[in-house]
Amino acid sequence: MLGFKQKLYEIVGVIGSYESIAYLDYPIHLNTGDLLIMRGTEAFFSHFGIKPKSENL
Repeated sequence: MLGFKQKLYEIVGVIGSYESIAYLDYPIHLNTGDLLIMRGTEAFFSHFGIKPKSENL
């Protein structure tokens, strides 16, 4: 698990400025697996203080 957490920190390093990202891949159906992936992504953002833009692109 620690190796996996280290990968998350590497991803944060690649993202750079937290204000410059947009999260575009919201599931539009009720596939449970996709919804869990979305929740995990939201938890990742929350943990690292990342706030994706919510503007219409």
